[in-house]
Amino acid sequence: MRLNTSLEKYSSWIPLVVAALCLLECLGFMLYHHATTGWWGFYMPDTQSYIMDGFSLRPPFYPLFLKACGIKVNTDVPTMMAVTLVPVAIYVLSVAAFVRMAITTGGWLGLCLGLLYAFYPSFDIMPLELGTESFSVSFVVLAVYLFWRMSYNPSVWLWGAFTAMMMLLLAVKPAFLFVPVSVFMVGVFVGFMREKAPLRIFSLRLVITGVFGIVCVLGYSFGVYQKWGVFTPSTVSLRNAYYEARLSGVLDLECCPDPELKAVLQQKMEARPTIDEIDGKAWIEAIDLTNEYDHAALKRTVVESKKKHADIWNDYFLHKLCNGLSESLVYPGTDRGEFAEYEFRAATGRFLVGIGISWWIPLIVALAMLPILIGRFVAYMRNRSESQLRCMDVRSWSFAAFLTLMLLGNIVVVVFGAPYDFSRLLVPVLPVFLLLCAQLPGLKCSVNK
Repeated sequence: MRLNTSLEKYSSWIPLVVAALCLLECLGFMLYHHATTGWWGFYMPDTQSYIMDGFSLRPPFYPLFLKACGIKVNTDVPTMMAVTLVPVAIYVLSVAAFVRMAITTGGWLGLCLGLLYAFYPSFDIMPLELGTESFSVSFVVLAVYLFWRMSYNPSVWLWGAFTAMMMLLLAVKPAFLFVPVSVFMVGVFVGFMREKAPLRIFSLRLVITGVFGIVCVLGYSFGVYQKWGVFTPSTVSLRNAYYEARLSGVLDLECCPDPELKAVLQQKMEARPTIDEIDGKAWIEAIDLTNEYDHAALKRTVVESKKKHADIWNDYFLHKLCNGLSESLVYPGTDRGEFAEYEFRAATGRFLVGIGISWWIPLIVALAMLPILIGRFVAYMRNRSESQLRCMDVRSWSFAAFLTLMLLGNIVVVVFGAPYDFSRLLVPVLPVFLLLCAQLPGLKCSVNK
C-alpha cells in the first residue's frame, strides 16, 4: 500500500517521536502514582502467586523476571523500579513498532490508531502493573511486527527473532498456544499460494516455527503431567476449572474418585453452600486444593461433574460467554497501589459498555473476516493457472489472516479456559484488532491477468 505523500515523507521518524512522547507519559503516570501512594509499581492481585509458587504452578517467564529483579514479598525501591521500568521500555519499543505497521498498512487511519495505542492511559499504565499483563501486550505487538517484517524480508535474523518472541509469549502464558497454531495455519495456506521464492521461504519458515512452538508446549505439558498428573501447560487452568465448577453449582461429590479429597470438598461445600458465599472465595479454595491434593483426582471430579450436570453447565457457560464478551473493549484495570484507584479507567470502561463498544465487536469483525479470507484464497486457487496473484497481495492476505487468527484464538482460549476475567485476558490482542481495522480499507487480493 502506498502512503499519502505528506504522511510518507515523515513516516520514518513519526514512530520514534510517538514512542518518545509515550515514554514521557508512562514516566508521568509512574511518578504520579508514587507521589500519591508511595509505590513505584501498580499492584496486581496475582503477584504473590508468581513470587510464592514460582515454577510449580506458573509459566517460567514472569517468576524468572521477578527473581532477576530481586523481588520478594517485601520489596525495596530499586527492585520495584526495575520491575516497572523494564516493561515500560519494552512497551515503548512496541509503540514504535505498532505505529510503523499501522501507518504503512492504514495511512492516516493507522496513524490515529497508533496514537490511541501509544497514549490511551490503560495501555500506558499496564506496563507498570505487577503481573504478566505488563509484558503480554508488548510481546504480542512485537511478535506481529516481526511477522510483518519477515513477510517482506527473508532474513534469517528476522525469522530467529520472530521465533524467539513467540517462545517468550508461550513462556509468559501457555494460553498463547494459539500463536504457533495461527503461525502454522498461515504458513500452510501461503504454501499453496506461493508463486515466488521469497514467499516459498516465508511459508516454510512459518510452518517450522509453528510446529516448533506447538511441540514445545506439548513437551512442557508432558513435564507438568509427570510432576502433577495432569496434562496441561499450567496447573493454574485447574484452579480456573474448579472455580467455575463451584460458581456454576455443578461440582458433584459423587464424581470424586479420591475419598480424602471428597471429604475436603464436602467440608468446603457445606461451609459455603450459596453463590454469594462462593464468589470470591472459590479461588482461595482452588489454591488450597491444588497445593495439597492430587491434581488428577481434582481434574476428574470437575470434568465428570460438568458431564453429569451438562444442562446446568451449558446455561452457566452461555451466561458467562455473553457477559464476558459484553465487557468493555478497553481493559479498565486494577491499578491500585496500596490505596489508589484511578476512577477514570473504570469510568471509561462503563461508558464504552454503555454505548455498545465491547468485545462483541472484535469477535464479529474476526468472524466476518474468515469467509472473506477463505473466499479470496479459493478464488486465487481457481485462477492460478491463468493468472498470478501479486506478491504484495499475498503478503497483505497473510498478515490479515494472521491478525484474524490471533484475535479469534485468544477469544476462544479465554472463553473455554478462564473464569470471569475477560477484559484482562483479552486485552493482549486489542492492538491486533486495531491493526486489523487499520488494514481493512487497503486490503486487496486482486489478480493480474
